[in-house]
Amino acid sequence: FPSPSNAAGTSPKVKELVLILLHHATSAGCVVAASWTTRNHYYACFSGICETSTIFLTILSLSKERESPLMVWANKHLQPFFVANGLLLWLSFLLCRVVMFPLWIWQIWHDYTYVLSAEQLAQMHWLECYGYIPTVVFIWVLSCTWFLKIHKGMLKALTGGGTKPAPAAEAAKAKSK
Repeated sequence: FPSPSNAAGTSPKVKELVLILLHHATSAGCVVAASWTTRNHYYACFSGICETSTIFLTILSLSKERESPLMVWANKHLQPFFVANGLLLWLSFLLCRVVMFPLWIWQIWHDYTYVLSAEQLAQMHWLECYGYIPTVVFIWVLSCTWFLKIHKGMLKALTGGGTKPAPAAEAAKAKSK
Protein backbone atom coordinates (compact mmCIF):
# COMPACT_ATOMS: atom_id res chain seq x y z
CA PHE A 1 0.00 0.00 0.00
CA PRO A 2 1.26 3.49 -0.71
CA SER A 3 2.34 5.46 2.30
CA PRO A 4 1.86 9.24 2.61
CA SER A 5 5.53 9.74 1.78
CA ASN A 6 5.26 7.34 -1.12
CA ALA A 7 2.03 8.30 -2.87
CA ALA A 8 3.04 6.76 -6.21
CA GLY A 9 2.85 3.29 -4.70
CA THR A 10 6.35 2.22 -5.71
CA SER A 11 9.02 1.44 -3.19
CA PRO A 12 11.86 3.93 -2.71
CA LYS A 13 14.31 1.21 -3.79
CA VAL A 14 12.49 0.79 -7.13
CA LYS A 15 12.43 4.58 -7.66
CA GLU A 16 16.16 4.75 -6.91
CA LEU A 17 16.87 1.93 -9.37
CA VAL A 18 14.81 3.65 -12.07
CA LEU A 19 16.74 6.90 -11.54
CA ILE A 20 20.05 5.04 -11.68
CA LEU A 21 18.97 3.28 -14.88
CA LEU A 22 17.81 6.57 -16.42
CA HIS A 23 21.06 8.26 -15.38
CA HIS A 24 23.15 5.57 -17.04
CA ALA A 25 20.96 5.26 -20.15
CA THR A 26 20.96 9.00 -20.87
CA SER A 27 24.69 9.43 -20.24
CA ALA A 28 25.51 6.33 -22.29
CA GLY A 29 23.34 7.66 -25.10
CA CYS A 30 25.31 10.89 -25.16
CA VAL A 31 28.65 9.07 -25.14
CA VAL A 32 27.50 6.78 -27.97
CA ALA A 33 26.29 9.82 -29.95
CA ALA A 34 29.64 11.55 -29.48
CA SER A 35 31.46 8.40 -30.61
CA TRP A 36 29.14 7.81 -33.55
CA THR A 37 29.34 11.35 -34.91
CA THR A 38 33.07 11.76 -34.04
CA ARG A 39 32.21 15.12 -32.46
CA ASN A 40 32.10 16.23 -28.83
CA HIS A 41 34.55 13.57 -27.60
CA TYR A 42 36.04 16.11 -25.24
CA TYR A 43 32.69 16.69 -23.53
CA ALA A 44 31.97 12.95 -23.32
CA CYS A 45 35.34 12.33 -21.65
CA PHE A 46 34.95 15.38 -19.42
CA SER A 47 31.57 14.19 -18.18
CA GLY A 48 32.96 10.66 -17.73
CA ILE A 49 35.19 11.97 -14.95
CA CYS A 50 32.14 11.73 -12.70
CA GLU A 51 32.53 7.94 -12.70
CA THR A 52 35.61 8.35 -10.47
CA SER A 53 33.21 8.30 -7.53
CA THR A 54 31.89 4.89 -8.62
CA ILE A 55 35.07 3.20 -7.37
CA PHE A 56 34.45 4.40 -3.82
CA LEU A 57 30.69 3.83 -4.04
CA THR A 58 31.28 0.20 -5.03
CA ILE A 59 33.61 -0.32 -2.07
CA LEU A 60 30.99 1.24 0.24
CA SER A 61 28.32 -1.06 -1.16
CA LEU A 62 30.56 -4.08 -0.65
CA SER A 63 31.30 -3.02 2.93
CA LYS A 64 27.58 -3.27 3.70
CA GLU A 65 27.46 -6.90 2.56
CA ARG A 66 26.90 -8.83 5.78
CA GLU A 67 26.54 -12.37 4.38
CA SER A 68 29.98 -12.73 2.80
CA PRO A 69 32.65 -14.15 5.16
CA LEU A 70 35.26 -12.07 3.35
CA MET A 71 33.35 -8.83 3.98
CA VAL A 72 32.67 -9.80 7.61
CA TRP A 73 36.43 -10.22 8.03
CA ALA A 74 37.18 -6.99 6.11
CA ASN A 75 34.69 -4.97 8.17
CA LYS A 76 36.32 -6.26 11.33
CA HIS A 77 39.96 -5.75 10.35
CA LEU A 78 39.99 -2.98 7.75
CA GLN A 79 37.96 -0.20 9.35
CA PRO A 80 40.58 2.51 8.64
CA PHE A 81 40.41 1.55 4.96
CA PHE A 82 36.61 1.89 4.95
CA VAL A 83 36.81 5.25 6.75
CA ALA A 84 39.30 6.51 4.16
CA ASN A 85 37.05 5.15 1.41
CA GLY A 86 34.09 7.07 2.86
CA LEU A 87 36.11 10.28 2.88
CA LEU A 88 37.22 9.68 -0.71
CA LEU A 89 33.64 8.95 -1.76
CA TRP A 90 32.51 12.24 -0.22
CA LEU A 91 35.39 14.17 -1.82
CA SER A 92 35.06 12.54 -5.25
CA PHE A 93 31.31 13.13 -5.33
CA LEU A 94 31.79 16.76 -4.36
CA LEU A 95 34.53 17.49 -6.89
CA CYS A 96 33.70 15.11 -9.75
CA ARG A 97 29.95 15.61 -9.75
CA VAL A 98 28.62 18.54 -7.71
CA VAL A 99 31.35 20.99 -8.79
CA MET A 100 32.38 19.52 -12.15
CA PHE A 101 28.97 19.37 -13.87
CA PRO A 102 28.26 23.13 -13.60
CA LEU A 103 31.75 23.75 -15.01
CA TRP A 104 30.98 21.32 -17.85
CA ILE A 105 27.68 23.07 -18.57
CA TRP A 106 29.35 26.47 -18.62
CA GLN A 107 32.13 25.25 -20.91
CA ILE A 108 29.92 23.57 -23.50
CA TRP A 109 27.59 26.59 -23.51
CA HIS A 110 30.59 28.91 -23.92
CA ASP A 111 32.09 26.82 -26.72
CA TYR A 112 28.80 26.43 -28.57
CA THR A 113 28.09 30.16 -28.21
CA TYR A 114 31.49 31.76 -28.76
CA VAL A 115 33.98 29.22 -30.14
CA LEU A 116 32.24 27.07 -32.73
CA SER A 117 31.45 28.60 -36.08
CA ALA A 118 27.98 28.66 -37.60
CA GLU A 119 29.13 26.00 -40.11
CA GLN A 120 30.31 23.69 -37.32
CA LEU A 121 27.04 24.06 -35.46
CA ALA A 122 25.07 23.47 -38.67
CA GLN A 123 26.81 20.09 -39.10
CA MET A 124 25.55 18.91 -35.72
CA HIS A 125 22.36 17.00 -35.18
CA TRP A 126 19.86 18.93 -33.06
CA LEU A 127 20.29 16.36 -30.25
CA GLU A 128 23.98 17.22 -30.09
CA CYS A 129 23.17 20.89 -29.76
CA TYR A 130 20.23 20.57 -27.37
CA GLY A 131 20.47 17.11 -25.77
CA TYR A 132 23.77 17.10 -23.93
CA ILE A 133 23.13 20.00 -21.57
CA PRO A 134 19.73 18.77 -20.29
CA THR A 135 21.25 15.30 -19.79
CA VAL A 136 24.07 16.70 -17.68
CA VAL A 137 21.67 18.95 -15.75
CA PHE A 138 19.57 15.84 -14.97
CA ILE A 139 22.66 13.92 -13.82
CA TRP A 140 23.85 16.92 -11.79
CA VAL A 141 20.49 17.20 -9.97
CA LEU A 142 20.61 13.46 -9.20
CA SER A 143 24.21 13.79 -8.07
CA CYS A 144 23.35 16.68 -5.73
CA THR A 145 20.51 14.62 -4.26
CA TRP A 146 22.80 11.63 -3.78
CA PHE A 147 25.54 13.86 -2.37
CA LEU A 148 23.18 15.05 0.37
CA LYS A 149 22.72 11.40 1.41
CA ILE A 150 26.47 10.79 1.27
CA HIS A 151 27.11 13.96 3.28
CA LYS A 152 24.55 12.94 5.90
CA GLY A 153 26.18 9.50 6.14
CA MET A 154 29.61 11.10 6.44
CA LEU A 155 28.46 13.38 9.26
CA LYS A 156 26.88 10.38 10.98
CA ALA A 157 30.11 8.40 10.66
CA LEU A 158 32.29 11.28 11.87
CA THR A 159 30.11 12.11 14.87
CA GLY A 160 29.43 8.50 15.81
CA GLY A 161 25.70 8.99 15.29
CA GLY A 162 23.66 5.86 15.06
CA THR A 163 26.12 3.68 16.91
CA LYS A 164 25.07 2.00 20.10
CA PRO A 165 27.43 2.36 23.06
CA ALA A 166 29.22 -0.77 24.14
CA PRO A 167 27.39 -2.76 26.86
CA ALA A 168 30.22 -2.05 29.33
CA ALA A 169 29.85 1.69 28.72
CA GLU A 170 26.09 1.48 29.28
CA ALA A 171 26.64 -0.48 32.53
CA ALA A 172 29.19 2.07 33.77
CA LYS A 173 26.82 4.93 32.94
CA ALA A 174 23.94 3.23 34.78
CA LYS A 175 26.18 2.59 37.83
CA SER A 176 27.21 6.24 38.05
CA LYS A 177 23.56 7.35 38.36
